[in-house]
Amino acid sequence: MEMPGLSIVEALGGRGNRWMAASLLLVGVCLAPAPLPSADVYHVYSCRTPAGAVAPASGWSGSINGPWMSDSDSCASGGSLTAALDGGVEQPANASDAAWTFSAPADTQIAGARLWVAGEARTSRPYGTTVYWIAVPNDSYDAADIVEKCENAEEGCPGRGDSQSPMAKENLVEVPSANLSGATHIYMNAACGGGTGTNCPATGNGDSV
Repeated sequence: MEMPGLSIVEALGGRGNRWMAASLLLVGVCLAPAPLPSADVYHVYSCRTPAGAVAPASGWSGSINGPWMSDSDSCASGGSLTAALDGGVEQPANASDAAWTFSAPADTQIAGARLWVAGEARTSRPYGTTVYWIAVPNDSYDAADIVEKCENAEEGCPGRGDSQSPMAKENLVEVPSANLSGATHIYMNAACGGGTGTNCPATGNGDSV
């Protein structure tokens, strides 16, 4: 989470309800053999199909690195992939991260991706802020890789998207073609970022991100 010599908060300028942290509601990913002959492109749908039917979370794997976070998959019951940090406790900066990663099958790469996303980043203090982001092709918090983010301290961003209307227009994130050259992964992270040794405040209830 912490960039070499630069924390998430410093990289962004040095300022210091359970559904959400960051949820992927429908994912359509186009895959193609590498290099890309366009005739061989095929689609993978995760969580929902274009017709709205439930689908498995194909290609996605979740991860957490502590006891007060979750990477839940409720796609089979019409829900979402959710990465969340528990708001009942303070979360240590650069040590709290819940994530989902899409990995293209061997010998393929991602030719396009559309994701329906909603998320919250609810708390911050100097050098400790909640944040969620989606990155392609690398799991890096930098301008070259981030395709969607909501960071409380810099942006005052408590949330984006509409969790009550999964296919709402404002939930759509389309990965730019500039991020897809040789891409084999999509990364979704919910985290506490900032200076190592600091914390993101607790919310008192619900998830902090």
